[in-house]
Amino acid sequence: MRKCRAARDTPRRFAAKLTLPSAAKLVSDYFDSKSVNLGVSGSSVDSLPWEFSKISNQIQPGDTAFFCLTAPHRTTIINDNKLPAQIVPGPNYSQVVHPHAKEWFKFFDTESHRCYSYGRTVSLLWLWCNYLKVECFFVNLFTTPTEKLLDIVPNRCWLLPRNECLSKFIMPLNGNYEGIVISDDTHFLSNEQWQMQKEYLEKYVKPGYCHPNIQGHRVIADNIIDILKNIRGNNVD
Repeated sequence: MRKCRAARDTPRRFAAKLTLPSAAKLVSDYFDSKSVNLGVSGSSVDSLPWEFSKISNQIQPGDTAFFCLTAPHRTTIINDNKLPAQIVPGPNYSQVVHPHAKEWFKFFDTESHRCYSYGRTVSLLWLWCNYLKVECFFVNLFTTPTEKLLDIVPNRCWLLPRNECLSKFIMPLNGNYEGIVISDDTHFLSNEQWQMQKEYLEKYVKPGYCHPNIQGHRVIADNIIDILKNIRGNNVD
């Protein structure tokens, strides 16, 4: 890999701009590659083409793009100022939330549309990278879509199977069926499940809430490196 360009639609979970040794930076350093991070706080899967377009004319054949996918319920709409505005529940990213986010969830949001938008975006990015002759990989971060409505991306372009999340390396249980990241004890966990989850959170997440700490980033990076080495070894054979 000559350059690693990471397009992320999450709150910079693995952003190379962080002061801690992020997973993206650790992976890039291992392969002696330049890391270009396009992370945007509180963004969505369908904002990735917008961000990717900013550097698509700088990418060269032989570069590698990584697309890390957040929850499908997040949506981006271009506002009247021709800028992306996010539709995400909650006040965490109020500075980028679209003014009609509540109306979106009330009148337009459906589970099927979420999965269609997710699949459409991932498929577009894969076709785009093929056009640019750029290797690309996709991976779900904390959740996976509940339906498969549109999917043309071959298995070889997924770092992990589509029904798995990168977070599995730092927390054994994900709240995919509840639409949450399990960082607290909840009603649907047994005591044994919560104790197991809590042990991982203390080691790989705390003092944060759900984003990895330094040790968590290192564990994630080590696993990504092993996956990429295996992919390249199989390609050589």
